Amino acid sequence: MRLEPAYDTYFNALLPKHYPDYDTYLENPDRSPFDEMEMINTAQKFEINGYRNYLGAMGLTKAIEVLQEYGLKEIEEKIISLNLKFTEGLRQLGIDTVSSKDRPHMSSTVSFNLGFKGGGSSEEKKLMDYLLEKNIIVSLRCASWTGGIRVSMHYYTTEEDIDSILFAIGNFLSLQQC
Repeated sequence: MRLEPAYDTYFNALLPKHYPDYDTYLENPDRSPFDEMEMINTAQKFEINGYRNYLGAMGLTKAIEVLQEYGLKEIEEKIISLNLKFTEGLRQLGIDTVSSKDRPHMSSTVSFNLGFKGGGSSEEKKLMDYLLEKNIIVSLRCASWTGGIRVSMHYYTTEEDIDSILFAIGNFLSLQQC
């Protein structure tokens, strides 16, 4: 009998050979959700974390309490409102999103790119680094030439936070035109 893991994670997959690290892999727009991954074929293939996440469980308990206190419908409405504000602000900057614009399918995450100029995600990486200098944390995730900068918001995100990131993106774009 041969045991196999119930599911695969980054902990039991080998990094594709032509990438120096997982960040570089995840930021590459040439990547596809259907990329073949070579799996580790030792006992390490059963590693999904390494220890039980007791602190995470306690944090989840508190997070659920906060969500129940704030109200799930109120959270949903606030996230949609922030999403609409951010998406409209990007549109005014000449940037389209790759995230859903249909209200029933909106989420707390909005993704956009700068057109993958030069055949890669270098401009998006520059924007991510520029935003980081301004203490604005975003991520860069690309696959099949979609995605790009991913901005996440939640009930604790303010309209001022949205204004700040839009202002910073606008500054970045104006600096690129110089």
